[in-house]
Amino acid sequence: MTTAERAEPCHDFWADTARIRSGYLVEVPTQTLVLKIAEEVGEVAEAYIGMTGGNPRKGIHKTRVDVLDELADVMLTVAVAMADLAGGVDEAEAHMARRLEIVSARDVAAPPSGADTVGGPGPASSCAPPPAATC
Repeated sequence: MTTAERAEPCHDFWADTARIRSGYLVEVPTQTLVLKIAEEVGEVAEAYIGMTGGNPRKGIHKTRVDVLDELADVMLTVAVAMADLAGGVDEAEAHMARRLEIVSARDVAAPPSGADTVGGPGPASSCAPPPAATC
């Protein structure tokens, strides 16, 4: 791909997906395409751990850009597998549009009153015994 042909994010996304599939991934079976998704997700986790210093032995050795690159790789890998399973990029795009409509129409539940939305303590679990119960 020359500079003049540089891919634009989301512009012609599905056409680029078809080009990737028919190019260097042409011989890769569908099963491998699907399994590659898990591999790419693992690379996201590895980059995130490296960005946050989650492994004390390695410390911080990745950047936010590394994590974003790996997330983009997941999206591209999913798109190629989806196009393959759907029977082509037009079918995959139509499926994605239908799915996006369903997911984006979902109501977002408000957090319970008194809940800390940043991850702190919220309301007591519904699994907790009532106050008068003995353990």
